[in-house]
Amino acid sequence: HGETWTKEAGIVGALTNFHRGFPASLIGGSAAILASREALRTQPITRLSVLNDFGRLGELMALAELSRVRELSVGPALGSYRRHLTLPAEQFALIARSPHLAGRPGGALRPPARAAGALSERP
Repeated sequence: HGETWTKEAGIVGALTNFHRGFPASLIGGSAAILASREALRTQPITRLSVLNDFGRLGELMALAELSRVRELSVGPALGSYRRHLTLPAEQFALIARSPHLAGRPGGALRPPARAAGALSERP
């Protein structure tokens, strides 16, 4: 049922995890997450994992739909565990300046929660 539910939720080119029957996350490059903007608007998505493709990161960070995101991680492609990711300063600044992430208690960015490269609100 996952493929049908994913399509019906408006998720295009990105992966998702379901929680209680609803998409809870989007996982993919910035272009895939942008292609799934309808899902960000209509589904209870609170986690984003931007992997490998950061070409449209500025456009992604400008989305008002990010106001519901509680956890943001940035990293290399899936299956690249323990691989170091260097995020250029300009791209890090796009995340830090996102007006829709900035309203979080404690600010937009906190130290990594679980894994190297994770930017998260969770302690």
